[in-house]
This record gives sequence, structure tokens and C-alpha cells, in this order.
Amino acid sequence: MKNALKILVAVMAFVFVSVAANAQITKEHAMLKDGKMYIVKVDIETAMKEDMTLKNGTVIMMNGTVKWKNGKSVKLTEGERVDMEGHIYDKDKKMKKAM
Repeated sequence: MKNALKILVAVMAFVFVSVAANAQITKEHAMLKDGKMYIVKVDIETAMKEDMTLKNGTVIMMNGTVKWKNGKSVKLTEGERVDMEGHIYDKDKKMKKAM
């Protein structure tokens, strides 16, 4: 019984890690496209008009720079996205960096 429980816990942990590693962005986010920043909601792109500060203090700037509350920052490259929690995704919408 104990071995079965250990196996079940190990399998659940593996599934959780696999799902987290393959996280894809599907919700509201900002995206760098053609050198400009856009907000994407339900697959509708709207040009950003000003820098935006997220609830957690992360700032998404018009030039594609994302600056987290801890002072670290990164400049997005073409096609990269940032969700409303400050997680960076690559052009294939897969999580690249979480801060």
C-alpha cells in the first residue's frame, strides 16, 4: 500500500512538472510585433498607448522592456509576449521566463 501511494505521488508530481513546463499563454497579454507593443484580449490586438503597470508592480513599457518589481528587466524580442502576471512567453506562446 505504501509503495502504491509513493508511486501515485511520483506520477502526480511528474504530471504537474510536465504541465508547468509546457505552459502556454491563452489569456490577456502584451506582445511585441513589428517593433510595437500590443495588448491582446481574446485574440484582438490593440496598440499600446502608454506604459502599463500590472497589479504586482511589473511595468510593461512601450519600447518592449519588461521591468519587474525586484528591479530586474528584460527587452522583449519580436513575437515575445508577457502575461498580466509578468511571465514571459516565446513566439510559440510557451513560457520562457517567470519572475
